[in-house]
Amino acid sequence: MNNINLKKYKKYLVGILVVVLIVGGIYYYQNKGFEFTLITNSEEYGEFLARGGSEQEYLEWVKELEKQDIYGGTTPEETLDLYIKVL
Repeated sequence: MNNINLKKYKKYLVGILVVVLIVGGIYYYQNKGFEFTLITNSEEYGEFLARGGSEQEYLEWVKELEKQDIYGGTTPEETLDLYIKVL
């Protein structure tokens, strides 16, 4: 009797695993072209969207602002090193 329950339990677990893998694969396939970007200033982002901009336009605008930034280094590590030297 115990052996039968163990077999059913294993089949149940394998079934759940297969479903999770299929759903995860579909999700990955549909979103593989998207890049995760952290938006740190939600108020600025909300105002940008309220003016009629799109998320892609906002991200391009932020990247352009980052290119124009004259303070700090070219990498976060370099900026941290510069900050530590000032202290």
